[in-house]
Amino acid sequence: MCPLTEPLAGGIAQLLSISLTLIVASLHFWRGGESVLYGVVTLSIFCFAGWITNWFNYMRHEVNRQSQRSASKKMFIVMSNFFPGYSTLSWYLEWLKSPSSWSAQYWVSVLRLFQGALGDLPQAILQTYLIIHFWWEKYFEVWEFYVLLVQSSVSVSVAVFSICSYIRKEYFEEEHRLPENKDFLVVVVATILNLGGRVTSLALVGNVFSAWWMTGGFAVILTVNYSMSLYIFARGGGGGEITWAKKIFYPIPIAFLYALSMTKKRGLMVMNTFLWILLSLPQLVLYNEKLLQWVLFAVPFLAQLFALLLLLCKWRVVKIAFRRFERLEGRPVSERARRGREKGQ
Repeated sequence: MCPLTEPLAGGIAQLLSISLTLIVASLHFWRGGESVLYGVVTLSIFCFAGWITNWFNYMRHEVNRQSQRSASKKMFIVMSNFFPGYSTLSWYLEWLKSPSSWSAQYWVSVLRLFQGALGDLPQAILQTYLIIHFWWEKYFEVWEFYVLLVQSSVSVSVAVFSICSYIRKEYFEEEHRLPENKDFLVVVVATILNLGGRVTSLALVGNVFSAWWMTGGFAVILTVNYSMSLYIFARGGGGGEITWAKKIFYPIPIAFLYALSMTKKRGLMVMNTFLWILLSLPQLVLYNEKLLQWVLFAVPFLAQLFALLLLLCKWRVVKIAFRRFERLEGRPVSERARRGREKGQ
């Protein structure tokens, strides 16, 4: 395979995701009425994910180099952080310039992981919720449904790719070899079922049972994982002198990753799956008069259970990939490690 294929495809997928998000937000604003609120939320998720990811990249790679730069360069670096997705695209560009650079590959996977957890998955949940919400509205055109469906599908696909790409590259970082194909395939299938099940179940419960139940339940799961991330960070994830800003903001992307996809702790993974399943129980208990209802509500429910069983069977791959995940919060990969990985490739 051409060494430029992966960074080029990834960069195009990133640009496509950004473009679709802006198109969907514009569609919501164009429709007016209550859709204006959904347009605001769409842009808010996009900006929040992009800014947090940019800030993380800035604090890890740029802030210590600012003293060596000219005033104009300093200003450009700071201002670029206000453009959501800039840091990820800049690393894709570095990867295209140096296709064999392990540093570029690794940090693209890290930033895409955060971008997927903070932006793509919440975006997929929102747009899937809106597809079901507007399903019976006669004034909602068919092509508008298609736009939302494409946006939701792309967001989930990008999130799945981001998580699996990180696991594959981090496994190589730890073990100096790639995971077995059959083991990695199981992880990929489990990730698809897990993310697809959670996005679908949360969107369904918000429309069928209660939007407040959906919002509150997700807030509880996120709070639990944020508290766990704070605890992990306090135990030494940062290292050295840590500012209050870092203590507060560094655990945010970690918490979203843990809450929405997977964790490095088996017990927390099981607990999160139980909490997600608990969110969909009202549907199974109250709305089960027709076969279609059983199918709609039970499939995402069972998909998450099956995904958990698959991940537990191949937990070694996940455990290795997230073995030293907190080091992302405290220190960059050493130059010696980077050279070793590049030589290994």
